[in-house]
Amino acid sequence: MNERQWKVLTTARPGEPEWHAAHKGKLGSRDVASLLRDADGKRIGRRSPADLWMTLTEKSKPEDISKDPAVMRGIALEPVLLELYARECGETVTPYPGLIENPDLPCVAVSADALVGMDTARPGAVEGKTINPRYRSQWETEGVPDLARVQGETIMWTLGLPRCVFVAYGLDRDEILSIEHDANPDARQMIGEAVTEFFEKYVKRDICPPAEVDDLAVFKRLYPSHVPGPVHQLSANWEIELARKFELAKIATSAEKEIEAINARILEEMKGAEYAQTPGGIVIRARVEPRHYEAKPAHTIYPRVIRKVKGVGG
Repeated sequence: MNERQWKVLTTARPGEPEWHAAHKGKLGSRDVASLLRDADGKRIGRRSPADLWMTLTEKSKPEDISKDPAVMRGIALEPVLLELYARECGETVTPYPGLIENPDLPCVAVSADALVGMDTARPGAVEGKTINPRYRSQWETEGVPDLARVQGETIMWTLGLPRCVFVAYGLDRDEILSIEHDANPDARQMIGEAVTEFFEKYVKRDICPPAEVDDLAVFKRLYPSHVPGPVHQLSANWEIELARKFELAKIATSAEKEIEAINARILEEMKGAEYAQTPGGIVIRARVEPRHYEAKPAHTIYPRVIRKVKGVGG
């Protein structure tokens, strides 16, 4: 695919209002990584599938990370990093081409930081990365991390390019590290299958993906307050889930993440109701707890078992 065949949605820079409007309802290259797992079964991307689903279906706005120090530093250093690479690589570096829609998966749109060698037989994308000093050795010894690799594969697929050059700058050294990565057909197939399944199974059917360990905050955004009065009837499988929650509550703090995952799934199941009840008679209430340490009044909602109904479930 050459540049004339690209479907450019906007030339606005990432983060600008026009870019956000054009990106609405689409997955970016980083988002795609959240649908894939590494060899150990760990999610590669930072956002959970449930978080992506809520954004794509407009049930919640994504977390605003524009003021995050690491994000701000990366945005500020990126032009300088690309300029340094352009001086050293000996090839023509073309500026940011815009937000481009994937020709095979219209639900995916990517923004490459720059392009390189577009006048040669091996054109490529360029991705600039500012890396924490403690991660630099990982880049040097193990190569491109999985998150960046998936991002690069998605960009290469979308733009029809055979390579992606990752240009990394560690804040502890006055030099850049560049690693060239060739497109992998197997990775492309894996990405395509994961994205297609996610949209067909969850987004198009408006069904939330299963909650994961870091989803409690996600569902608090979806259900910021409970609906007074209604009691949501829980299915029988929640007897096992809640029994597991009670068991975990007695264990040390290492179990807190799993408890949060169960709480997130309960809040998802309750769908805003104040109360819920299992077939065995366990009644749950979504309790509101003030958080006094914040500058402005705020509340945390989490499910709390309030009683076991007598005469129900034996």
